[in-house]
Amino acid sequence: MSAPAAKAWPVALESEAWALLARLFDHPDAALPAQLASGELKQRLQRSFGALAPELWAELPVAAFEGKVTREALAVEYSRLFYFGNRDAPLCSLHEGEHRGNRMDVMERVLRFYTHFGLKLARNPSEMPDHLVSELEFLHFLAFQQERYQRHGLDAGAFRRARTDFLVAHPGAWMRGFCDRVIAATAQPFHDACARLLGGFLPAALDAHGVVPMVSTGRP
Repeated sequence: MSAPAAKAWPVALESEAWALLARLFDHPDAALPAQLASGELKQRLQRSFGALAPELWAELPVAAFEGKVTREALAVEYSRLFYFGNRDAPLCSLHEGEHRGNRMDVMERVLRFYTHFGLKLARNPSEMPDHLVSELEFLHFLAFQQERYQRHGLDAGAFRRARTDFLVAHPGAWMRGFCDRVIAATAQPFHDACARLLGGFLPAALDAHGVVPMVSTGRP
């Protein structure tokens, strides 16, 4: 359902926001604890989300984005939530198809977006087309390309239209329900805050793209 277009976001900030969200939901790497301890991660998040969605940022438990926490603690909870926490199955699957049924159909529909723009994925589980990180990185790619084309005076409409269409058909259709499950399943402040940020940012992004956010049924 369409709505009157909201004031357009600065596309460079939107591009950075999707990249940061993908980073938050990727497997914790060695750099993450240092970025938390130094406050660097919180500063980067505030620069993007504080500008794009200030009301959301003001309501978040942003203290979870800084402070001392070990990589091991983050990785253990990440594995429990997203890999092995439910009898060797995920408590909260990171794959869209696991939430919406008929995963092969979901992956094929996602892949059509990727291949239209000449993108290919590496052959490993974290690079499956319907993986949450892959979908967020694709939104980053589309926003990045839009900004680049605009900067050079070229027509960037295809990238914005594709971003809106993809956001509605895929992340906007399942990720808020996923975030609700993460919030219910974790007591780890970092993962809780990440889910609240993504879950709150999606309706703001839909609104910025002129789309009325709708409650997802979890099915295509």
